[in-house]
Amino acid sequence: MAAKYPSRHTVLAVLFGLCVTLTVITMLLDASDEISFKTPAISVATLKLKQSPSNSSVIEKKNTTVPSPMSVTSHTKTNVQLISPRGHIQVGDIIKYRIQTRDSEGMDRIIGGDFRYATLNSANPQASTAGHVADYNNGTYEVTLLAAWAGQAEFKLILVHPSEAVNCFRNVIWPAKERVQWNGYFNHKGKKAERTTCFLRSSGPWTGLCQYPAHHALGKTILVCQKPKGLSCDDFTSYNTDWNKCNQRLAELTKGVEYIFKGPNVMQPVRIEKNKKIQIDAGFLPPLNDLPRCLPDQEIPAVQGYWLNGKWHSMLCRIPDFPKDMLHKCLRGKKVILHGDSTIGQWYKDFNSVLKADNPKASSNVPGHLKPVQKIYRSLNLTVAYYFHPERVGSDIYGRKDMKYEVDVLDKLTTLDCQTYIIVLSPWAHFTVWTSESFIERTALIRNAVLRLRKRCPNILIVIKGPHPRHFPHISSHLLFSDFLAKEMIGNTLRDGFKGTGAFYLPLWDMNLAHPAKNFVHMPHAVIVQELNMFLGYVCDNLATV
Repeated sequence: MAAKYPSRHTVLAVLFGLCVTLTVITMLLDASDEISFKTPAISVATLKLKQSPSNSSVIEKKNTTVPSPMSVTSHTKTNVQLISPRGHIQVGDIIKYRIQTRDSEGMDRIIGGDFRYATLNSANPQASTAGHVADYNNGTYEVTLLAAWAGQAEFKLILVHPSEAVNCFRNVIWPAKERVQWNGYFNHKGKKAERTTCFLRSSGPWTGLCQYPAHHALGKTILVCQKPKGLSCDDFTSYNTDWNKCNQRLAELTKGVEYIFKGPNVMQPVRIEKNKKIQIDAGFLPPLNDLPRCLPDQEIPAVQGYWLNGKWHSMLCRIPDFPKDMLHKCLRGKKVILHGDSTIGQWYKDFNSVLKADNPKASSNVPGHLKPVQKIYRSLNLTVAYYFHPERVGSDIYGRKDMKYEVDVLDKLTTLDCQTYIIVLSPWAHFTVWTSESFIERTALIRNAVLRLRKRCPNILIVIKGPHPRHFPHISSHLLFSDFLAKEMIGNTLRDGFKGTGAFYLPLWDMNLAHPAKNFVHMPHAVIVQELNMFLGYVCDNLATV
C-alpha cells in the first residue's frame, strides 16, 4: 500500500507541533513552597528537575551502584531504523529514526538517559541540520529531522555519554564542591609576593581563609583563598586556574567509574546499518517569513533550522535578514552591552563584519587585564561595550578587580537612556565547574537585576545567549566542561530562569552542532556572523514595532 504524505502546506504546523519538551525548572522560595519563575522576584534559588520524555534529563534517583562495563550502551550493537517516511523522501518531510539501545552483549537496554547528538549532512549541496532526540526512558529513542534540501544526505548519530555517565554528572559531579580551584596571587606594593589556593565555598568552616564575598551577585557563594603567611588578605591581586588541583578533584569524584568517561563510552559514532544515506527529492518547504515573530518565552521547536551553502536558516521564529542601511537605521544612537564569557567576546570582535560600518574607535586591554572595553561608531552614534564576568576559568593570570558582575552593570543603567540600551547576557561557558546550587543562585540574582532594570526601563531589549557544544580530547576536559552539563543543566537553567522577565532566550546549540566545523568553544567566524545575524534580526524586528 502506498505511503500517504502530509501536505507540504502543513509542514510548518507540524514542525511547531514537535516542540521540545525540555527539562522544566522551578524556583522555590523555601524548601517546601514552589514558586514560578514568573513571580516579580525571588530570594532563594533552589531548583527541582522534573522528568521529561523528550530529553535525556530523566534520571532522578541517585545511583550509587558501580555499573558493569558490559551493561553500558554499546555504540556498535545499538540498532537504528528509519521509521518514516516509508517511501521516497521529499523536501519538507519530517524524517524519523528509532533507536533501540543495546549493551556490548547485544541485550536490549531498558532504561534511558543516554546523551546523544544527531545530525543530517550533505556535501552537495553543502547543507546540514541537527536532529531532536526524544528519550522514552525505556531504552528506546526517537530522532526527528527535517528534509530541508534536495540531494543525498547522511544521518550521523553520536553517543556522547551513556546514561551511567549522565547519572554521575547530575548526581555526583555537578553538585560537588570545589571542582574549580585557582592559584591566588598576593602582592604588597610590588615588593613581596605569595601564592595560595582559592576556590568557591557556600558554607564554613572559614578558619584560615581570606573571604571575598559578593552577596548581591553570588548570594551565599563566596570566593575564598587560603591566607598567605606573610601578607594581608587585602593584598590579593590576581588569579588563574590550577588545573592540577582541578584534575585531582575530578579523580576523587570519578574513582571506580573512570571507564564510563573513556574510550568506547565517549563521543562514539553509532553504527547505522541501513538508511544511513538517504536521497531527498525536490519538494516544498514553507517560506520562513511565514513563521511568527520572535517573542520572549516562546516554545523551542524540535527542528530549529538548517545550514545551506554557508547560511543558517532559522526556524525558531521569524528572523528578518536586514540589509546594511536598515541595520544602521535600527542601531543608530544605541548602546549595545555584551556581558559574559569569551564567546560573547567573539560577537564583540566580529560585530562590524555584520554591521559593515566605518571602522570604530576602540579601547583595548593590556596583557593581564580584562577590563570592560568598547567600540564607538561615530557615524552611527553607536556604542558596543563588552564586559567579561569575574571568576573566569583559564590559564592566563588576570587582575581580580578588572571584571564586573552582571548585577553591577545592570543596576548602574539609568532611566535617562532607557530607549538606547540593548543587553546581551552570556553566562555559561565557565560555569559547568560551579556547583548546581551556586550557579542556580547566581542565575536567580541576575534575574532579579533584570526585573529591576525592566521596572526602570519597561521596553528594554534583553537577550540571553544560550550555550553551544564544545568537544575536548581529554577526559579531564570532558568532565570539567561537559557538553551534557552545558546543554541540559546550564542551558535549561538559563532558559527557564529568565521566563517572565521579558528577556529573549536565543538557543544556539543546534546551529553550532549542525555546522560542519568541529565544535570548539570558539567557533569559526562564519558561525559567529550567523549568530549575530540572528541577534540583530530579532533586535531590529522588535525595535521596528516599538
